Amino acid sequence: MYIRIRSNKRKDLLLFFVFLLAIVGVLAVINFDILAEKVTQASDLIGQDTGTNLLGDETANVSGRPIQHIVIMDKENRTFDNYFGTFPGANGATTYTDQNGTTRPLNHQPDALLNDIDHSWNSLNLAVDGGKMDKFSSIPGAMQNGVDMSDSQFHESDIPNYWTYARNFALTDNYFSFIAGPSFPNHLFSIAGEDDNVDANPMDFRGNPISTWGCDAPRGSTVEIRPPNGTASKVTPCFDFQTLGDSLNTARISWKYYAPGYNTSQSSGYQWSVFDAIKHIRNTREWTRHVVDYQKFVTDARAGNLPAVSWLVEPADVSDHPPASVCNVTAAALEWLRRVTVSPAFSTTIAS
Repeated sequence: MYIRIRSNKRKDLLLFFVFLLAIVGVLAVINFDILAEKVTQASDLIGQDTGTNLLGDETANVSGRPIQHIVIMDKENRTFDNYFGTFPGANGATTYTDQNGTTRPLNHQPDALLNDIDHSWNSLNLAVDGGKMDKFSSIPGAMQNGVDMSDSQFHESDIPNYWTYARNFALTDNYFSFIAGPSFPNHLFSIAGEDDNVDANPMDFRGNPISTWGCDAPRGSTVEIRPPNGTASKVTPCFDFQTLGDSLNTARISWKYYAPGYNTSQSSGYQWSVFDAIKHIRNTREWTRHVVDYQKFVTDARAGNLPAVSWLVEPADVSDHPPASVCNVTAAALEWLRRVTVSPAFSTTIAS
């Protein structure tokens, strides 16, 4: 999370830049328990100096509130140490313990990996090894060209623009993935503060990976759930629990979820459009009201038409998801941030 407080002649403006970088999926850096509790009071936190809320209704006393827009940018499959482990003064790691108990310097990660590294619940527990943290090299996909890429990191020279933001804003070095699992459960958490005990990505009836998740998953698809007692079972990946979107609706606060449109290609990023997994949104008019193509974010930001709360989900090749080029995804992330900074609503926006 990057936080900086600026002042102008009229009022203090608070600007957040938050990259959601995952340890095993999506790292939601917002405290969703608090956000869910407070969102019904959002009319006291988000509004216009005119006294009208973001829907244009004069139903809330929001006069004088500086923050009118929140943008949450979802990013994929990176840990803090992978990007910022060597950042001066941060609580980052620069070494790892191998399976022989030897402490070694983290390897230098190249711009693009040969393949993704498994980040399932099983692989997480294998790597942690009861707290020894010494079996990351045993994760499927970790060893690439004879080098342990699960124990590797970038340097400032590799991602200088991310580091520039880190130096000019605040850097949260103690945030971790909320869910011990891959993208699907963590994306669910990013919109609801819960994931109904899901700890895996959906699979087809044969147990093979699929590229459309949620209520659009092929017939017979299931996803693993693991309640606190540790007993795993399979359910259909289409749920009906309450989300932050529902809380925003109740509070009469506008919101949109900008994400890739329906596409069966794994590279499209549609699988991460996670409101697709919420039945009362996917199968009602709420879907067309609130879930829009990610490219519309640009036009809405440029025109100053962003809603009060936005989520932004990107296609796979610019999502930070390995094995994509980090150079390319960094450029894309900075372009999204630039779109916010040139928006007429920039001075009242929390870009996260």
